This record gives sequence, C-alpha cells and structure tokens, in this order.
Amino acid sequence: MPKRLVLREVSLEELKALQHLAQSQVDSPLVRRAMMIARFYEGQRAADIACEVGCSTRTIYNQVHRFNEMGLDSLGDGRFATLDPDHSRLEVCLLRVISRTNPSELGLDYFQWTLDRLHHYAEHQLHISVPVSQIASILSLRSQRAS
Repeated sequence: MPKRLVLREVSLEELKALQHLAQSQVDSPLVRRAMMIARFYEGQRAADIACEVGCSTRTIYNQVHRFNEMGLDSLGDGRFATLDPDHSRLEVCLLRVISRTNPSELGLDYFQWTLDRLHHYAEHQLHISVPVSQIASILSLRSQRAS
C-alpha cells in the first residue's frame, strides 16, 4: 500500500501567506501553487485539488513534497532573484501578485494601484516593510523580463 502524503506543520505566518495568495484573482503559477497547498492543508483530496486547479494529481504530490522541504520558497519558480537581501522571494512574489490584482477585489475603495497605495497595503496588510523605491524596482524588473 502506498505511503500517505502528509503536509508538515504549517506556521501561522505561512498559513496567512498561503490563504492570501490562494484567494487572489490573479492567474499565475505562484497563486496556483499556493492554492494547491492551502487546499491540501484544508483536508481536500489531491484528486479534487487537481481538478480544481487543472493539473495532475502527481503535480499536487510534487508540490506538497516541495513545500514540506522548502516552505513558502517552494511557491516561487526560482527564475528571479530578489533585489534586496532583506526581502524574501515570497515577499517579492506577494508584491507582484498584489500589483496585478484590482484593489477593489481586496475590499479597497479604489480601482488602481499607485506606488504609495501599494506601499501602504504591503506595510499594513501584508506586514512587509518595503520602501516605495524598492517596490518600483521590483515591478519594473518584472515588466522588463516580460518584454
């Protein structure tokens, strides 16, 4: 009989980050990976998660194994580096995902981000302290790679 896959203990900080990402309306690999782990944490079966996310059951198992080994760093694809050693890949990913999310979908009373609004949201909602200039650098690096 195959060994049952178990998700390691998830810290409160990891859980908050997973839930925040999993609820995002942005379609990205980062969000899909967070959704896989969040659903698995909630007790959903791998086959059900695979149907919801649109991947194979093997992908779900692989992602859970990666999360067990690497934690939140497993959500990134490893193709970018952070610009500042004070900010983790997850924080950079969160900023990128939030910047592509309509603020009104997050319950905010505006429909467009400015650097100041993104800075305020990151600091007060995500508890990520990033200078506005650093946010601008993170977002401009992303747009340069996309072109």
